[in-house]
Amino acid sequence: MKKFCLFFSITLMMLATGCTSTYPTKSRSLMTSMRTQEKVITVAKEKFPAKDPIQVVLYKEGEAPVKPYKIIGVGVVAKYNNGGIKRQKAIIQDKLRGLAGSVGGDAVIEIVQDEQAVKGNIISFQRVLS
Repeated sequence: MKKFCLFFSITLMMLATGCTSTYPTKSRSLMTSMRTQEKVITVAKEKFPAKDPIQVVLYKEGEAPVKPYKIIGVGVVAKYNNGGIKRQKAIIQDKLRGLAGSVGGDAVIEIVQDEQAVKGNIISFQRVLS
């Protein structure tokens, strides 16, 4: 009977501790809040044909295009992947280019970043009629 109680107690303790999480609270909340890794918030009513992401230009902070343009959306890319690992700058830039190209953008301007994401205005250059 003593062996049965000891076995039962050990099994119960193993089951109880097996249900606990080892993730810190901060990373778990970060992972759940970043389920949408990248997205475009469109602000233009008209649709533009998709473009090759390689041709999309990223303007640095303080730079502005010389050509007339129209803001067609805002691209948002998470700094962390689904596993909570920080993305490299080049990966974030590639994702921004991909988002801009998917909605027909020619460039991304006014790129800003916070603790969790990088955001930029996606623009389309406008034709000037002469």
